[in-house]
Amino acid sequence: MLCPIGVYGEICVSGIGVGRGYLNDEVRTRKSFTIDPFDGRTRLYKTGDIGRWSGDGILHFAGRKDYQIKLRGHRIELGEIENTLLSYPSVESALALVDSETLVAYYVAKQQQDHMAIQHFLRSKLPAFMIPIRYIWLREFPLNANGKIDRAQLPDLVVTDEMDSMFIPPENTIEKKLVAIWQDILGITKVGRNTHFFEAGGHSLKITRLVSSIHKEFHVKPTIGELFNQPILSEQATMIAKLQRTTFYHILRLQYGRATCCLLHNVDYGYLVSLKKGALLIISQEPGYYREHWIQMAFCMHSMR
Repeated sequence: MLCPIGVYGEICVSGIGVGRGYLNDEVRTRKSFTIDPFDGRTRLYKTGDIGRWSGDGILHFAGRKDYQIKLRGHRIELGEIENTLLSYPSVESALALVDSETLVAYYVAKQQQDHMAIQHFLRSKLPAFMIPIRYIWLREFPLNANGKIDRAQLPDLVVTDEMDSMFIPPENTIEKKLVAIWQDILGITKVGRNTHFFEAGGHSLKITRLVSSIHKEFHVKPTIGELFNQPILSEQATMIAKLQRTTFYHILRLQYGRATCCLLHNVDYGYLVSLKKGALLIISQEPGYYREHWIQMAFCMHSMR
């Protein structure tokens, strides 16, 4: 299927100039060469490069297909991150990769750059899930015999991690409590005032948990939209301090033996359910029970023929 303008896809070459394949390498030939599906006659070569057409007819290269990764549910083109980083002043070469579920950017420059400034620059160009969390400065990249970057020889992330200079610890009680909430939801340990919720691994499902946790801890209830618009921890702490307090109601546990929990077994407590849910629970205990049940709404169906 041909990609529309602006949509990323694999760059392919077709026509009479395309070769027959790789010499003495049937496996690579079958993988990269095929018959052009759009005319059925000429051969087509799949380059493995990722790109997209712009509206003015220019083909934009975005990296290799081999370096397309999926991180926290998002498909990320590492080449696009590298190309964007190369447009930052003073950056001569760039490499993006994933290390322990963390997006890392290596870059070559004559001197170390302000990593906060680089991150701010990338935020203006890329979506939040494509912003690297770690930035490592090198004077030059280690190369292999073919002149390509030798990834195995890159400096160890733990040893050369310079994000410590970017880390700002929480300053007040609200920020400290919010750090603990973020650590629990995101599953990370290093959270500071300048930590970005989405860049640290957050997404829409986790932000709904964040709303509930904030309501429970601080007795204020921000909206999902407010948290989306203020993803920095210090911003959320300031917002929490200004919100009007609302009561958080805990779901009451009922001791085993109460009539509302009489169908529970091998537990010491249960939770009060609505009458409808209770009815479904009772029906489900009957022999020959089917999982289908009535829905109290009607649908009007029209034929599409």
